[in-house]
Amino acid sequence: RHNLVQHGADRPGGYLVLGKSETVSPLPAYFALEQPRLKVFRRIGDSAPISSDQFLSHMSVNPAIDRTLRRAIARQPSPHRFQAFQPASRAPGDDLLSALSVGIVVVDRHYDVLAINMAARNLLGLQTPAIGEDLVHAAGPHLRETLRELLDAALHGEDRVQIHSLPPDPIDGVVRDLWISAVQYSREGASQHAGAAILQIVDVSAFHQRQRELEVRQAQFEAAASEARSLRTANQRMANEQGRLRAELEVLQIAQEEALAAAEEIETLNEEQQATNEELETVNEELQATIEELQATVAELHARTGDLEDMASKVAVQQQVIESERAGLSAVLANLDDAVLIVDAGGELVLGNAVYDQLFGPAVELSLEDDAGQVLPEADWPQRRLSRGEAFTMSFSIPAPGGARRRRFEANGQPVLGANGQGWHVLVIHALD
Repeated sequence: RHNLVQHGADRPGGYLVLGKSETVSPLPAYFALEQPRLKVFRRIGDSAPISSDQFLSHMSVNPAIDRTLRRAIARQPSPHRFQAFQPASRAPGDDLLSALSVGIVVVDRHYDVLAINMAARNLLGLQTPAIGEDLVHAAGPHLRETLRELLDAALHGEDRVQIHSLPPDPIDGVVRDLWISAVQYSREGASQHAGAAILQIVDVSAFHQRQRELEVRQAQFEAAASEARSLRTANQRMANEQGRLRAELEVLQIAQEEALAAAEEIETLNEEQQATNEELETVNEELQATIEELQATVAELHARTGDLEDMASKVAVQQQVIESERAGLSAVLANLDDAVLIVDAGGELVLGNAVYDQLFGPAVELSLEDDAGQVLPEADWPQRRLSRGEAFTMSFSIPAPGGARRRRFEANGQPVLGANGQGWHVLVIHALD
């Protein structure tokens, strides 16, 4: 609903109609309530001070992000396209809008915000529209020095990139990592925004968390391998000790035989000789018990060594499987000609490839019709059916660029369950003409 009403609501005097769970917060200063019962608001105030064409012509960003932003803004028919980066508030369940994770902020040489999108507000923790505010102070103490350093460098013509880790969340303890890039904003022959800078902000927490998990697994594997080597060394030492004890036992047995032979020759032995024989027998028994204990210890060490070797082998196989699955998934999605959308069992967006973003992304104005030319209710769109976990095959059409004709597509939705009963829902949209 947000994408369908945005083009009118972002102009002065335009109207915005919201649902029961939606609100204009955090932009109350830009909308006046007209019909409380119907939740109809009227746009007030001026348009954004920077047009999207001017903004895009001087923005130096990551190539993949730059292409995505340019395609999203180029489809906006309003002359104030940059308002697309400042959407009105939406409901928490708006899956398409929540997938936008790139934050964009334009500030002047005093750090005052000239333009900002919703993703940037969320990533920086801003609770107000922030237009005209000092971004360095509004972003809070944890980001203050980082933003000041990046903006000062950009305002002096030096592009900077930095990854900043926020303190752990007080509720769930999660550490968020932000990739922040600052570039100078300038345009030859135009002085309206001279000395301005552009910030790009991306949440890379998931990537860093995965990297930390792999480092922990590697450390565990190395520790297990070290323990296995220590056990092998101890096993060798025990084997050497066992050989030495066996040699001593043989010597004692020979001495015992000699003593017995001497006893046969001597008919009478004094008490001292008998005591000596008894002591020798006691020593022999103690040595026999020691040997048995050592043999049990060696067997136990052998068993533990085998277990550790099995554990190390399983860890190596698991790591190879993870790397193989990651490479396979990346290759498949990068080379598909069809649009692909993946959501989890709860209906939350997991992944969409570049073809899906281009045809059905959040900045595309959609109008779906069935084969009979009837407009499909939003609840019957493929994306909505997929989020409900349905398995389906359906055809639909959308306007082609220019509006001269309509393009037809076939959508296939299918839940993919794992061994534990959980999984993803996959949507594949194939062009029929």
